[in-house]
Amino acid sequence: MTEEQPTTKQVKTKERSASYPSITLEDAINYSAKLQTAFSKSAFSRDNAVKEMGYEKVTGPVGMKVASLVHFGLLGREGNAYRNTDLSLSFAHPIDDNDLQTAKQLAVTAPKLYKTLLNEFAGHAVPTALSSILVRSHKIGQKVADNVANIFRKSIEYAGVYQNGIVSSEILVKDDEVGIDNDPVQTHANPLKNETKGSYAPITNVRPEMITVEFPSGIALSYPKNLQFAFNMGTFRDQMSALEKAVEVEIKKHESNNRKDDTSPKN
Repeated sequence: MTEEQPTTKQVKTKERSASYPSITLEDAINYSAKLQTAFSKSAFSRDNAVKEMGYEKVTGPVGMKVASLVHFGLLGREGNAYRNTDLSLSFAHPIDDNDLQTAKQLAVTAPKLYKTLLNEFAGHAVPTALSSILVRSHKIGQKVADNVANIFRKSIEYAGVYQNGIVSSEILVKDDEVGIDNDPVQTHANPLKNETKGSYAPITNVRPEMITVEFPSGIALSYPKNLQFAFNMGTFRDQMSALEKAVEVEIKKHESNNRKDDTSPKN
């Protein structure tokens, strides 16, 4: 009895490339501006999105451009619909240059691949062999590796985190912190899981830079700067609203008790 030989179809499996932005951050912001103008805070379909971006219909490359806006945190997905994020609004209506620069840094650290690479190369130059590193260590397809590497370099330069040939070490983010990459086109699993963890790891025993926001009730909330993206995306909107309501209730109780004390008879 001869052993059954596997067919070509059984042997050959298609290897998916890891998830990555297919356009630069600058291009993504320009597309985002068109979607902000067209839809503001309303939900919209991918078909309508690509038309506003200047294309007749959804094709593979065009769909990847929409996915890139999701990678950079400029679009959120709700089922089959999309919606502009608060971060995209920061680009459409920046308060000042510092606000715009912060938005760029938040966007460039949103893709999981970029977050991993920025952590890996922090304080160092981006290697000339980046495309080979992407293929061997990050499961990027060989055919697209050069393009992915080029887009990464252009994006981090545009975001101001790659200056004088050195990647900034001031934007290091932990592997378990907020990421985006709700990729609406590619549905493969994340292949970047802890592959470079430990390389140029952020120093965790230093108190992080804090940001303070004041609520209408007058209370102030401070949180680490590296969580600013999550706050801008509205991740904690419900919790903050509940906190504000709870504080308002306590303030009213306190004011009511004070009025009772003032009107109570004194001996």
